[in-house]
Amino acid sequence: MRKKEGLILALIGAFLLLINLNVITMDYLLLFIGIIMLILYFTNTNSGVVIPGCILTGIGLYNVLSVYYKFPEGTFLLFLAFAFWGIFFLSKRNSWAIYPAIPLTVLGSLNFIKEYFKIPQVKILGPILLILIGIAIFLKNRD
Repeated sequence: MRKKEGLILALIGAFLLLINLNVITMDYLLLFIGIIMLILYFTNTNSGVVIPGCILTGIGLYNVLSVYYKFPEGTFLLFLAFAFWGIFFLSKRNSWAIYPAIPLTVLGSLNFIKEYFKIPQVKILGPILLILIGIAIFLKNRD
């Protein structure tokens, strides 16, 4: 256990040093914290850190990349969706994560397509698609 704590302290110190030397900005903070939590998950398989680890990594990755790239509207939803997909695939006990992952993926993709390809019909097709998916899931699981 001491080895892991020492590594985390060294990483925090290196991160703060890089910020103080203006090598990186505070935009990397959430990404850094998320990656540390994911490292803790993979080294300890403590599923308690997989949820904040994936979410903070997804949001942090969006923050870092949005400094360098201008993303279309809806891209943040896709990053958040990928975080929930990560939770779903990494931890067998967190199967609930598919419920926010699916709508975030659909909404983010529709917004991305609308902005990137300039398709105005997405405003109508998006809600219709969600209604159809919801009805299909409801009818399939009706016991």
